[in-house]
Amino acid sequence: MSLEAVGFWGLAIVLIVSSLLTVLSKNLFHSVLYLALALVTTAGVFLSLNAEFLFAVQIFLYAGGVVTLVVFAIMLTERLVGERVSQMSRGVGVGSLVSVTLDVFSQEWPCGCGCGATIKLTYRPAHPPPFFRSGHNSRMPEPFRKIARITSRK
Repeated sequence: MSLEAVGFWGLAIVLIVSSLLTVLSKNLFHSVLYLALALVTTAGVFLSLNAEFLFAVQIFLYAGGVVTLVVFAIMLTERLVGERVSQMSRGVGVGSLVSVTLDVFSQEWPCGCGCGATIKLTYRPAHPPPFFRSGHNSRMPEPFRKIARITSRK
């Protein structure tokens, strides 16, 4: 494995761990620090992919500006309220289930018969929303009518 690949996978591991700690941390200030680490690590991934402009934007705009604003907001709200602000992570199980479900439905899966074909699971409602049915097109602007004609074809 090349040094470039080792560096990329090292950044990927740090990014995944810091992202998980951002969501799972009980202390809101620690969560912001993990967010800053995740944003800086994302900038490192951009730099390893030779995207220098995205690296600079990520550092200056997100890691610098947004995190600074969030830290000041936390400091001001703690002073005004007088109590510690804690983060609640009660929806982790439901969020994980929704994330895995969406991931399964967005992947193409091999059919398993050896022919090289893939299967993509998709959801298509049995009846389109009333806004896109043919009788309701008169109220829509022209670009949306074109979209409605395209999507309502069978």
